[in-house]
Amino acid sequence: MRREYLCILTIAAVGCFVRIYPAWDTVFGGRAINFLETDSWYHLRLIENQVRNFPWRVTLDPYAAAGGQFVPIAPLYDTLTASAVVISHGREATTHQVEWIAAFVPPLLGTLTIIAVWATARRLWDRRAALLAAALLAVLPGHFLDRTMLGFVDHHALEALLAVATLWAVTRALVSSAWIGDALLAGLALGLYLLGWGSGAFLVGILGLWVVILALLARERTELLTAGRLALIAAVVALALVLIFQDSRMHRYASQVIGLIGLAAIGAALWVGGRTALPISKRTMVTGGLVLALLAVGTASVVTPALFGQLVIDLGRLAPDPGRMGVLEARPLFLYSGTWSWAQPWQFFRTGFFIGVIALVPFVWHVWKTRHAGELLVGVYAVATLAATIGQNRFGYYLVTACGLLGGWLAARVLDWGGVPHALNPTPATRTRLPMQRELAVIAVAGGMFAPNLAPALLLMPRSGSLSPYWHDTMTWLRQQTADPFKPTPDGSPDYYLSRYPRDAAVAPSYTVMNWWDQGYWLVQRARRVPVSNPTQERAPNAARFYAATDEAEALRILAAERARFVISDWELPFRIVDGGTVMGRFQNVLDWAGGKHDDYYGIFYRRDGDRWTPVWVFHEPYYRSMAYRLSVMGAARAVPINVTSVLTVADRVDQAGVRFREVLTQQTFATYALAQQAAARLGATAILVGLDPWQSAFPLDALQRIVPLHGVRTPEQAASEAPWVRIFEAR
Repeated sequence: MRREYLCILTIAAVGCFVRIYPAWDTVFGGRAINFLETDSWYHLRLIENQVRNFPWRVTLDPYAAAGGQFVPIAPLYDTLTASAVVISHGREATTHQVEWIAAFVPPLLGTLTIIAVWATARRLWDRRAALLAAALLAVLPGHFLDRTMLGFVDHHALEALLAVATLWAVTRALVSSAWIGDALLAGLALGLYLLGWGSGAFLVGILGLWVVILALLARERTELLTAGRLALIAAVVALALVLIFQDSRMHRYASQVIGLIGLAAIGAALWVGGRTALPISKRTMVTGGLVLALLAVGTASVVTPALFGQLVIDLGRLAPDPGRMGVLEARPLFLYSGTWSWAQPWQFFRTGFFIGVIALVPFVWHVWKTRHAGELLVGVYAVATLAATIGQNRFGYYLVTACGLLGGWLAARVLDWGGVPHALNPTPATRTRLPMQRELAVIAVAGGMFAPNLAPALLLMPRSGSLSPYWHDTMTWLRQQTADPFKPTPDGSPDYYLSRYPRDAAVAPSYTVMNWWDQGYWLVQRARRVPVSNPTQERAPNAARFYAATDEAEALRILAAERARFVISDWELPFRIVDGGTVMGRFQNVLDWAGGKHDDYYGIFYRRDGDRWTPVWVFHEPYYRSMAYRLSVMGAARAVPINVTSVLTVADRVDQAGVRFREVLTQQTFATYALAQQAAARLGATAILVGLDPWQSAFPLDALQRIVPLHGVRTPEQAASEAPWVRIFEAR
């Protein structure tokens, strides 16, 4: 047993190392502590405020949006991190100390998840399968490794840990003689999971599906009794934690409450059915449980219809949403790049995805034969996380934990087939006798499952920080050179950013900063300014309409409505041409959020080159008049086009699939805009004026009058003639 503990501690240490080393220089090697993703900055804001006001946390944040925004983040992750800071440094910990501790929480949680996977597999199988499962999870690339990396300060690592802890607690309670205590433990793990993630009804749904399938597959009524009482007790305990500690205003609170009510109802029906002496069939009990659950949920929907409506919305979030393709983590797995790619699972997960998919087939057959309740739970969890990840790749960190469990089981089976000895069976017998059977088994496990994930270039690849130096300089300038929007502070404190705020009413700032939503949390945490939009995307359409606006008066009306005094515009908002003629930039994303039509701003035409069609990107006048272009590229200055205005003659075509497109018949670029206008007038209706370079205006532009430049941020290697990476403007 000591050897096994030494092995799992070694595996955990390796897993911890590969989560700290690759990101160390990025996080701690710069001018200030950096972090690996955007949401980290808002978690830091919440953690630091909670440290100062411990144990109270922000619920309505006046810095997140004008007039305040309810914090859409479940409390447990930030509270655990704040508690660690208070224990180690007290309430007066410096910002640097808060950030230092926060950076280490994700790899610590990831390491604990590796141990939890080992404990779960150890409960279900043998020590070899458990150690192999833990070893796989320690090194498998993908979402789980990324989200448990040093500096990835987000609740996803805690989700993964508590999800696996719930699996472990349930499998323990299924075979425990002290079933009441273990059922309470399962409920505690589930409740903490729900306090760690607002969308945690995802796991409640998995448990409910498992109970129903188990009831249908169970061979003995005692199994129904066990599953029913476990589901009932766990659901009631979790529900109590949610009702006591979860804010009812939390997004998807309805899903948690209604999901737990449904799970408890199914469990109660099976428990009662299992205890009765009447000859009730399993199918009848399952049907009764589902009917009882529907009645309970229906009653809740009548009493609180708003909760039920929110539940319907939450269920829809699990499906692919074309409207959210601008949010990378919400994209379907195979459409992550924007086009269908069968190679995406390999690029994300390497062998982990394929190990899980391959292992599912024999594992499902194995569960069908054994009807083992704990193994069935792992199977349902694996299938559900696989389906969810294909729909939205964000669920990949759950899928990797499932692949680790299934991979450990499969690897142990392969080694058993090969007759590879282990502690419990030093001289195993094999059913078949193939040449080099043992060697083939070792190669399949070591070479097929582990080796592709162990390349140093992959496993120890340096991670990039989310806040580049030029954005750091931008936020520093805003904090130092612009007025505090909460001065004088409403409560008389020296720093309102660290104050304890009212729960139900937020003080409005004196102004906001117009920004694209990606930068919202940097503005809050680094600049301590109030953004118009943030990564919740709540006011992203408002910001998008500003950047897509083609008239200064319209743009000023939007700024006034948002109380925006300053505007940030960066080089990624407009389009740009990169190597190979590819067009990059966020402008289409801006149009998506603004509800605009891309044909009004730009298009892709085609020119016939022999037997090939070559795409031609063309940019119309509204593109160059948009605030995204006039601010980011021109810096609000006038534009006089020289040798960039083109005249195309075009013809409308229809391809063999019935898709309409425009063919470029002729193309000519003129020295001045006036000459291009004259040529277009001579050519008639088939001629159009366009630009072919998204960075050089093909149309004359007047300087903006009331949106004036204040500051530009360049990097040392930039030439003075180049547009700054970020520009800051003031609306006057």
